[in-house]
Amino acid sequence: RPENRRGGETFEIVHDGQVYAVTLGFLADHRTGVEVFVSARKTASMLEALARDGAILMSFAMQYGAPVAELAAAMSRGDAGEPASVIGAVLDAVAAREAGRG
Repeated sequence: RPENRRGGETFEIVHDGQVYAVTLGFLADHRTGVEVFVSARKTASMLEALARDGAILMSFAMQYGAPVAELAAAMSRGDAGEPASVIGAVLDAVAAREAGRG
């Protein structure tokens, strides 16, 4: 379980025309993401519920040591390699941020 007080970064992504706010919580090293929160501008929608539930699953996977880049690579993709779901888009964004911190 991560410590109660930790740094975080909030950013927006757009997937399939919808805007989502993503907050990534870090361990004390400020490089290792351990917690993800996602919310949509269109609240109380099925898309937001799926995004939030996906974020909970991402958080558990990250806390148990699953590499974010591998999670992202395992997601469904469109013909051009784009993420097929908001969950894949969030994982791509988080993986890119972690790679930049390396």
